Amino acid sequence: MSAKSPLGKAIERTYGGSRVSLDALMAEIQAQAGSGRKAAKLVGVGETTWRRWRSGNTTPKPANLTKVTSAVRGVRAASRPLSAGGLRLKTRDRHDGRERTIRGAQLGLSDSDIMRIEEAYIADGPDAAAEAFVDAIDDEFYHDYFDGEQHDEASAEAGEYGGTVSTISW
Repeated sequence: MSAKSPLGKAIERTYGGSRVSLDALMAEIQAQAGSGRKAAKLVGVGETTWRRWRSGNTTPKPANLTKVTSAVRGVRAASRPLSAGGLRLKTRDRHDGRERTIRGAQLGLSDSDIMRIEEAYIADGPDAAAEAFVDAIDDEFYHDYFDGEQHDEASAEAGEYGGTVSTISW
């Protein structure tokens, strides 16, 4: 499922986007895991089940699709680990259109905050990571700045200060 919030979309792009093909997701997991057996273990299913899915003989049930999706997010997060010190967000201010770069240190994020953001991404996706990100921001100005992005455009029309994240890097 693709991200809905602008911040969630930026997080999703940072981690490699959203692939909708089950085969592509499974190939990504298996490539990272190194073998079918390790991939099956990573997803939490038996090796035989994994082989059946990979060959196309069977398809995962909805509960197992959730496991596959979570596993691929885990693989992506492991290959691009976040760090509070390396975090850079490029934003465009919604009032004056000015671009700015905001660093993780400005937001008051700690490494444990970053870990919670990654955990939210792996478990529930980019929008959950965006919500955890906003919740973790220690500086009130920036908390409000990014919290406004999580809501609809009515908040922008109401005059709330904020910006839209265009890129994230770490």
